[in-house]
Amino acid sequence: MLNCNLKKLLVGVLMLVLIFTSLSCSLLSNPSPNPPPSTSSNSSPSNPSTNPSQTNTPSNEQSTIPDLIPYRKGNKWGFCDKNKNIVIQPIYDQVGFFSEGLASVSVKGNYGYSLSLKGQCGYIDTKGNMVIKPVYEDAESFSDGLAAVRLNGKYGYIDTKGNFFIPPKYNYAESFSNGLGRIEIGGKWGFVDKNGNLVVKPECGYADPFSNGFAKVIINGKFGVIDTKGNFVIPPKYDDIYSFYEAAIFEFSEPRPCDLAAVKLNGKWGFVDKKGKIVIPIQYDDASPFSEGLAVVKFNGKWIIVDKKGNTVIQLEYDSVGSFSEGLAMVRINGKYGYINKSGNLVIKPDYDTARPFSNGLAVVLLNGKGWGYIDTKGNIVIQPVYEDADCFSEGLAAVKLNGKHGYIDTKGNIVIQPKYAEADPFSNIFKGLAFVVGDNGSGYIDKNGTEYWNSGYSK
Repeated sequence: MLNCNLKKLLVGVLMLVLIFTSLSCSLLSNPSPNPPPSTSSNSSPSNPSTNPSQTNTPSNEQSTIPDLIPYRKGNKWGFCDKNKNIVIQPIYDQVGFFSEGLASVSVKGNYGYSLSLKGQCGYIDTKGNMVIKPVYEDAESFSDGLAAVRLNGKYGYIDTKGNFFIPPKYNYAESFSNGLGRIEIGGKWGFVDKNGNLVVKPECGYADPFSNGFAKVIINGKFGVIDTKGNFVIPPKYDDIYSFYEAAIFEFSEPRPCDLAAVKLNGKWGFVDKKGKIVIPIQYDDASPFSEGLAVVKFNGKWIIVDKKGNTVIQLEYDSVGSFSEGLAMVRINGKYGYINKSGNLVIKPDYDTARPFSNGLAVVLLNGKGWGYIDTKGNIVIQPVYEDADCFSEGLAAVKLNGKHGYIDTKGNIVIQPKYAEADPFSNIFKGLAFVVGDNGSGYIDKNGTEYWNSGYSK
C-alpha cells in the first residue's frame, strides 16, 4: 500500500519475528526498553575507536538497492535513480516501491512517513505512466500478478491490467504469500487462492500470513498451524505457539525456518514437529524457539539448554538466559549481563547493565550507565561506549545516537553516516537496502553512502 505497502510488508515479517524477539527478551528479565545497548567489559580495548568524528566510507556489503528509488520533494513523492536523477516527477502524495513493474501511488491522501494512506490510489509503470487509474482507497503492491485494493470500502484483487480478478467483497485483504492471500470478513480470517477459491474459510479468530508453507491461526481461542492446503499440521488446541522459526536476533531480521515449534498447553511448554507430533514433552515452565540447534527452557525454576531431541545439554544457575546467536547466549546474574558458549562456559563476564545478541560478530552492551558500545565475541571493547543509544548491526551498519542525533557506524566503529537525524531505522532488505530517516532538513530514504533521496527545506 504505497508507503503503506512497506508497513504491511514489515507487519508480515514482524508477525513472525516479534514472537521470537519478545520471547527472547522476556527470558532476559527486565531488558532495557531502549534499542540495542552498549558498553564493554573491563578487558583492554582491542582496536578501539575513540574518535566519534572519524568518518570513512562503508564496505561493499550493502544490498542491491532498487533502480528506482522513492524520492521526496517537499510534500510530494516521485522516483529517482541511484544518482538522484529524477526519473518520475514527484507529484504524488505517497508512493510504494516497484513490484512486478508497477508501483502504487496516491494522488489524494496523506503524505510523509505516516505509513497510513487514505486517498485515491492507482499504479504507475517504470516510465511514470498511470496504467491503473487512481480510483482505489487503498492499494497494495503486486505479488504473483495480483494486488489487493480497496474500492467502496471492500477489498478485492486486481491484475496488472486493473481488472478485478477477485471481486471486492472482503473487509480486508493482503498481498499473496506462498500462493495465498489473507482475507478478513466479519472479524474472521481466512485465505484465498489466486482463483478466488477459499482454501481456508474465514473462520479463524486470527491468522498470520503464510511463510515457508505454514501459518499460525487461532480458532475458538486456541492456537494451531495450517499448511497451504488448509490442513492442520498442528491442531488448534494449544494456548500459544511459536511457529516453525528460529529465534530472531532483532526486529528487522528475517526468521530462519525450524523443524520444531514451541507449544503451550495448560501452562506448560514443549515442542512438536511439522506433523504435530510431540517431540519434546510439554513439561517446561517457559521456552524459547530453537536457535542454532538449541533451545532455552525453564524447568522447576531452573534454566536449561536442550537439543532437538529434548536432551539436556547444559544446566544453568543464572537468573535468565537468552537464545544463542553466533555461538553465544546472554545470561543475567545478579542484575548484570554476560555471555555463555554452547558448552555452558561463561566466556564473557557479567559486567554489563544490559546487552543484546551478537550480530556481525559484535554485541551492543551498556556498562555502568556510561553509554552504549560494542564488544567482540572475546569480550574486548572494539567500539567505545560513547553513544547514547545504539542498534544491532544489520547489513554491516548500525544506527547510533550521539549528541541527540542518529547516524550510522560500521563494524570498525567508523562513522559512515554522520549523526544528524532525529530518527533512523536500520538498513534492511525489507527496505530494499535503504533506511528511512527523519532529519531537520527533511525525511525519506538514504543509502549506505548517506545519499539522501529528497530535497531539503521541510521538517517532516
